[in-house]
Amino acid sequence: MGSRKNLAFKLTLTIFFENICEFYKTEIIVYEEFSYRLTNYFEQIIENINNELKNKHTFYRLEQRFNDLDSLRTISSIAHKTNQIYCITVEKLVDCINETRIYTEEFSRSLFREEDKSIYDKITKCLLNLKNAQRVENYRARAYSDIIKDIEQQLIQHMKELEKSVVKSNLDLDNFTKIFDVSKILIEIDEMRCFESFIPILKQYIDEFNLKFQGIINYVSIIIIDRYNLDKSSEPVYKTLDYYTAEKALFYLDACLNQLKEGTSRLTLVLTHHLEKEQIKLIVENFKRLEKAKFVIEKHLNISHAIDEFIEEMKTSIETKIKYFSDRIGALMINYNFSEADEKIDSLIVVRNLLGKYCIKDISDQIENLQNYGKTVVCIRYDK
Repeated sequence: MGSRKNLAFKLTLTIFFENICEFYKTEIIVYEEFSYRLTNYFEQIIENINNELKNKHTFYRLEQRFNDLDSLRTISSIAHKTNQIYCITVEKLVDCINETRIYTEEFSRSLFREEDKSIYDKITKCLLNLKNAQRVENYRARAYSDIIKDIEQQLIQHMKELEKSVVKSNLDLDNFTKIFDVSKILIEIDEMRCFESFIPILKQYIDEFNLKFQGIINYVSIIIIDRYNLDKSSEPVYKTLDYYTAEKALFYLDACLNQLKEGTSRLTLVLTHHLEKEQIKLIVENFKRLEKAKFVIEKHLNISHAIDEFIEEMKTSIETKIKYFSDRIGALMINYNFSEADEKIDSLIVVRNLLGKYCIKDISDQIENLQNYGKTVVCIRYDK
């Protein structure tokens, strides 16, 4: 009887160990299969990164791809298997960023030489790609920030050189013809606003530069107003009028007005379909300055209608870009992308408020139509 119990026990033990072994074999197979799939996925991400790096300067997807790699590498076995290929890929990224840095610096030098009017777009694209690759600092300390610092110093140095040339220009009544040349420098400096999102300190330099120029013009304008009593139209000035000096004053004021109109036109022209709020603010500010000029002009000359016509022309240009922006919102709604559509409608409302009295009624109607259209699309979707 005892021997039978021993035999049964041994048999049970044998079966148990066989099951245990089989269980572990299965676990190993599952683990190896899972590990294989993760490694394969890791290699696919590496391949996608390599394909993107072949484009040299398009890094906008790299952030998420490297996040995925780092997540996978939190598994020790995956980290061990992929260490070499991971390090090689990081080195490739660093090389590409250094290459982009060289391109950006070369574009910056071209900017200073005024060789290519499209250079602002090229520099912006390079800076955007560098910003998208900012994560490289996780692997190479200050790889991104050092590049941005170098470019920042170059741009600021260029602005200081331009400022010197303006300071050297004596913008008094005898030199009204120089206003046109100085305004071209102002335009060049204002065009650098496209770099502000990458180099915020540029805004301070640009604003200070514009204030200095406005200060010079305002000073001469005050002299003209005081000399010819332009703010006291009831007083006769013809008895003591120096017609030669008066002619220069008119030329000076006309040059200032043309510079203001040209600056406003350029701001409206470069306003993209994204409707940048800072650009809108600058345009509205110029509209207000033009209306002040109109108020003075209509007291003495019968040409104030030209300013009204100019403002209406600029408003029409803005309306066209807002219409394009509205059409994009409608497309988002059709594709049921309501979250992004709502964000853009909010942006459109901000733009309308910024424009204030310069906002035509059609823009408010477009906003209301979009909001109603969004409700209609939602109802149709959920009624299906």
